[in-house]
Amino acid sequence: MKKIKELSKYRNLILILLDILCILVAYYLGVVLITNSVFNIPNYYRGKLSRTVFVAIIVYQIVFHIFKSYKRI
Repeated sequence: MKKIKELSKYRNLILILLDILCILVAYYLGVVLITNSVFNIPNYYRGKLSRTVFVAIIVYQIVFHIFKSYKRI
């Protein structure tokens, strides 16, 4: 129980990291479905994926902070 209480002060940071992880996994799975390949993703999609994920993470975090989503949870 003590460890859970100690982690509660990092709640917002944990939520932000989990959101970023979910975004990364979702976009990666999208590319895997498009290319039918898990490990051999073509360079074209790697470049697109990295830029798109970077922009998506920034946009999602800005929107979540504007609407104070992390404080309501």
